[in-house]
Amino acid sequence: MGLFSGNGSLGLARHRAFAVTSESRASDITLRFFDCCQTYKDFRKSHEPAVDKLKEPIIAEITSALAKRYEFNFTRQDISSLWFLCKQETTLLDITDQACSLFSPTEVALLEWTDDLEVFMLKGYGKSLNYRMGVPLLKDVIQSMDQAIKAKEDNQAPGSYEKARLRFAHAETVIPFSCLLGLFLEGSDFQRIQKEEPLDFPPKPPKNRSWRGSIVAPFAGNNMLVLYSCPANSSSKYFVRALHNEHPIGIGLWRY
Repeated sequence: MGLFSGNGSLGLARHRAFAVTSESRASDITLRFFDCCQTYKDFRKSHEPAVDKLKEPIIAEITSALAKRYEFNFTRQDISSLWFLCKQETTLLDITDQACSLFSPTEVALLEWTDDLEVFMLKGYGKSLNYRMGVPLLKDVIQSMDQAIKAKEDNQAPGSYEKARLRFAHAETVIPFSCLLGLFLEGSDFQRIQKEEPLDFPPKPPKNRSWRGSIVAPFAGNNMLVLYSCPANSSSKYFVRALHNEHPIGIGLWRY
């Protein structure tokens, strides 16, 4: 509660009052649209086998390589389990010399790519439905900015209007919303998503790619849209700046 202490009038710690609202998982179209959209659930169920098929040659190649390297009869399921364990050890414990050490750097890069491919196809730019579901969230963000602008122009007293709206969800919300904002695109991709065209798969290693799940939606991943009020002599009164994981993203300032 440190964020709200010392700035209000509640209790000995002078907590500042704040409101928390929560919707039912079954009806929250703003933050849990992936649970509410039956079309998306049908799409995902029907396309998961195709994603697995695309990943299969990589898993098979690495299974064969590890079986030969360690003279052990690894199965594809073993490799998937070891890769999962490697990721858990790395992210939660900062351990990279146990399960991860079984794989070569090239194999790690390929396994990361298979994860990125799955996220891209089932949650990202692989299908416009994935991010179109996030429109109610974007609408809510824009409405909150409209309210802030009105409060400023009506000269409302500080503390009488909303200064920030914080929304908490999971990667299934962050990733489509990032796509809706047009983040992590290559070249002319923005024009393609405006036409709701599926984008090409992320390039396979060793080629470079902008789409990486570890960057798009890491633990505690977040997006911020910050509304700025500009000087009177500016060409526009307000601008919106986008940040991803607290860092300004390459799209710069958006005119509002």
